[in-house]
Amino acid sequence: MEPSTGLSQKLPDPGVPNEFQIFTGFGYVSATDDYKILIANSRFEEGEQSKIHIFSSKSKSWRRIQDSQYSGLSMSVLGTLCNETLHWLRFKQDIIVAFDLADEKFRIMALPVVEEYGGLGDFGGCLCVFGQVDVAAASIDLWVMREYGKGNSWTKLFNLRISDQPDKQICYVQPILVTETCTFLEIHTESGSDRRVAKLVKSYHNELKIEEVHVDRYRHGMVGYEESLLWLE
Repeated sequence: MEPSTGLSQKLPDPGVPNEFQIFTGFGYVSATDDYKILIANSRFEEGEQSKIHIFSSKSKSWRRIQDSQYSGLSMSVLGTLCNETLHWLRFKQDIIVAFDLADEKFRIMALPVVEEYGGLGDFGGCLCVFGQVDVAAASIDLWVMREYGKGNSWTKLFNLRISDQPDKQICYVQPILVTETCTFLEIHTESGSDRRVAKLVKSYHNELKIEEVHVDRYRHGMVGYEESLLWLE
């Protein structure tokens, strides 16, 4: 749906079975003026390849592309768009799986050397990655790839607060959206009897300040977008 106009378009069914892990992505190819959507499903067993389908706004149809050894197992669900390329974390191998929307080919990219990774994002047109949560300091590091595609250009840019005090009850932190001044994070804490409490917080980049954001319902699904009145017929 286009948030500025409220217009939406229903796409044909890609025919991708959803009984296995699903990962997705959406982006624009400037060279061909084409919007593309990727949907793939993967079995959880090692060695299984994904069934990958691409929708093109030019052809208005789905087509299946060649399976990839890099896609699927233990990857983040929603691809991060940067440089007209979709990116997913593949956790077991500590790599980024990248899919170029123009040539429709997968490749792998290096991550910064940190102990654990929390998620990918886009910061000012640069690919970024979140490091391990430091529970004692109640913070999380944000790394930025200064030169796209060059693994030696990863730079730790910010150390973001996730709580006003050390909180050993924090059990899960998921980056939702990175903006110029702050990052939105979904934070889960344990609250007795194996219950989890989820909240959405806004952590500012250049000051030790966080704010809790009130939303109508859980599972925020926030994404950044560029406002436009263009209707994708």
